[in-house]
Amino acid sequence: MLDETIFHKSHIIGIDEVVKGVSNVPPKIREITFTDFMLEFADFDSWDASLTDNFAVVWEMINDEIHIEQIFDHDNGIVFWQKPSDENWDENDEVIVSSLLMFGELEQQIIFQVKK
Repeated sequence: MLDETIFHKSHIIGIDEVVKGVSNVPPKIREITFTDFMLEFADFDSWDASLTDNFAVVWEMINDEIHIEQIFDHDNGIVFWQKPSDENWDENDEVIVSSLLMFGELEQQIIFQVKK
């Protein structure tokens, strides 16, 4: 069964940033609003994320691991991010998934269950 976690546009999400080319420096955590998170890392053309009030993150638990499938505008259904196939996975996908897993507290936010 899929779950949806709703994030308001002003919800703060952390991004774990590694300083490239520098060793022995711990990662830095940058905090931004969910809207800015989508504007920076999601790749979409059809809608301006700054017009969205509520973002839905669709995920499911598989073998005790959370798998994030999609992020969309909860009010009108426009998709901002869809889990890509392995060959199309890029750094932005990695940031989206890792940030949500580490800082999104998906199971503690407002959750709606959706049948597949």
